Amino acid sequence: IVQMSNNLPIIILPGTHNMLVRDLQLMYNTQQTPSNTNSMCIQGALGLYDSGFYNSTFENLLLTKGWIGIGAKQESPLIGPIWGNYMNRIWFNDITGSAIYFNAPAGQPNHRFNNMYVRSPAMQNTMFVLGASDGTEFYNTEVNGWNGNQLMDMSGGGSLTCSGWRIEAGTVNYTSG
Repeated sequence: IVQMSNNLPIIILPGTHNMLVRDLQLMYNTQQTPSNTNSMCIQGALGLYDSGFYNSTFENLLLTKGWIGIGAKQESPLIGPIWGNYMNRIWFNDITGSAIYFNAPAGQPNHRFNNMYVRSPAMQNTMFVLGASDGTEFYNTEVNGWNGNQLMDMSGGGSLTCSGWRIEAGTVNYTSG
C-alpha cells in the first residue's frame, strides 16, 4: 500500500483490540520529514472516544519512509490503553522520526517485540518511545544504520528485558541531560 499524500497516516486503528495486522508493506511515496508528524504507517488514535489498542498482533510488516512506523496519537488528555501487543518480524525502513512511538503518561504494560529490524540512517528522534511501559520485552532486534538521539525512552516505565540485540551501525546524537 503506497500513501501518495504527505502528513497523513496510512492505516488508522481507532479503539481496537484483539486484532491481527499481518503481511503488509506500507510505504509513503516520498520521504516524510519532521514537518509531517501525522505520517504514521500505522496509527492508533487515542482520546475520549477511542479506547487505544491492546492485545493485538502485528506481524510480517515492512514500513517505509514514514515519520513514525507504528504509533499512537494522543488527541485528548484522556488516554486509552496501549498494552499487551505482540510485534514480530517488522522491518522499519527509512523511518525518519521513531520506529515505535507509544507515549502515554501511564499504563502500557506487557508489550513483546520479536525479530525487529531497523534500517533508518536519517532517523532523528528516539528509535523506540515506550513511555510508561512495564513488562516490555525485546528479542532479536537488529539495527543497521541509525542516526537518532536515543535508542529507547521508557520514561515513567518499569521492567525491560532485552536479548539478542545487534547494532551494526548507528550514531547517538543525544545532547541534553
